[in-house]
Amino acid sequence: MTGVQTCALPILFGVFGIILGVIIYFVFKMDKRDEKIERKTSKIKSHIFENIKLIMSKKSTWINAIAALLFYMTTTIFAGLWGASFVQKAYSVSKEVAGYAMSMVFAGWLVGGPLMGFFSDLLGKRKAAIRIGVLGALLCLVPVIYFPFIHIYLVYALLFLVGLFSSAELLSFSLAIELNTFKAKATAAAFTNFIISLGDAIFQPLVGFLLDSNWNGSIVEGIRVYRVEDYQIALSCLPMTLVLAFILLFFVKEKTTKKVSVK
Repeated sequence: MTGVQTCALPILFGVFGIILGVIIYFVFKMDKRDEKIERKTSKIKSHIFENIKLIMSKKSTWINAIAALLFYMTTTIFAGLWGASFVQKAYSVSKEVAGYAMSMVFAGWLVGGPLMGFFSDLLGKRKAAIRIGVLGALLCLVPVIYFPFIHIYLVYALLFLVGLFSSAELLSFSLAIELNTFKAKATAAAFTNFIISLGDAIFQPLVGFLLDSNWNGSIVEGIRVYRVEDYQIALSCLPMTLVLAFILLFFVKEKTTKKVSVK
């Protein structure tokens, strides 16, 4: 990949993001269903602590939030933290190329977000769409971690698909809303985000701990150098979290997306 091509990638992503944002804006602008529901529920009074107590009393809310956390760890831990150094080491590429490989994950999110929402609306089931996303992300991530002999362009494609399938994690917020009453929809979404953020802060150092546990003591210019095998062992926690998220979703009692509770 030439320097001109690599410099053009961020520009292309930016232009695509702007176009996609404009399209999404007009799609939501034309959708009046939420406004009708809001008018029906505008007279319903609720208190923040009542809403918190309500959503925390539901087991499915907790399970959904934990599954969302486990699903999201692939993006934050791999694409956001350790993936670039792993790809650089495992595939013998430059730091710039490894960085662009990670950008494929976020490009996949950019494309997959609206597509996964549309797909889940067609299914009428958020949980099924999330499970498909988890499974797809798992199948695309495994070759990147364990088969470092594949071509870097294939790595780009696989990481793009990892991001695309991972964007189904956004449906966890929709599912959280649908698991609870309409008056507590914002609280349900906020609670899910709280669990994801809290858990992510706790688990992000996990890969670093696992890397240090298998480190052979090699240091270059004062920086610890890890082997490809060290990265593979440490990053094995990500396929495991995806498998666990897939299993947990079976224990979420989903409501139909065709009707919204306003009680």
